[in-house]
Amino acid sequence: MRERLGLRPGDEIEFVEDRAGFRVQKRVLASPFKKYRGYVKELAGCDPDELLDYMRGR
Repeated sequence: MRERLGLRPGDEIEFVEDRAGFRVQKRVLASPFKKYRGYVKELAGCDPDELLDYMRGR
């Protein structure tokens, strides 16, 4: 079952009820980084070294 579901130690599973009874599936959580997607879009194309210098107050 672990191989079929692609489970690794620490993964969570959930039991989902359907017409045939219950089925077990791997619980897939949303990425914690998803909410930050596009957050620094205005910095695209900037020189990374210049950004670091700016952030460090140089």
